[in-house]
Amino acid sequence: MEGKTFHMEDSVQIDAPIEAVFAYITDFSNTPKWHKNMKKVGWKTSPPYGIGSEYDWVETFSGMKMDIGGIITSWNPPFSFTWKPTNSPYPLTGGWTLVAKGNSTLVIRYSDNQLSGIYKWLNRLMLPMAKRQIREELQALKRLIETNKQS
Repeated sequence: MEGKTFHMEDSVQIDAPIEAVFAYITDFSNTPKWHKNMKKVGWKTSPPYGIGSEYDWVETFSGMKMDIGGIITSWNPPFSFTWKPTNSPYPLTGGWTLVAKGNSTLVIRYSDNQLSGIYKWLNRLMLPMAKRQIREELQALKRLIETNKQS
């Protein structure tokens, strides 16, 4: 039984050049600094990164541990990249789009989640929490990049 697709998207304006923002986001060793539930993340593939590069991540959400590997499905530095997990409990895709705005960057983070079974039922509880988490993470990302730029 197929589930409904839920699109989540949020954005933040970061006072830093697009190249610096893209480099920070794609350096996965930075991810646990701004992604509050990320326990481990890293590239499985050696640089240079691009379409077909693989990654691993371990995060917790709502008390559930998710150990997920994935693959980059599009790569257009410093403007965008998309990804999809290779071992997620439900179909999920996502990505980042960056837009230069003078000396700052508009960062758009999005995902499409196709929930079914228990996940579809829990969605009414999980979706608002996930949206809040994404907003908080983008604000943390903004603080980190802008603080590092000052240093």
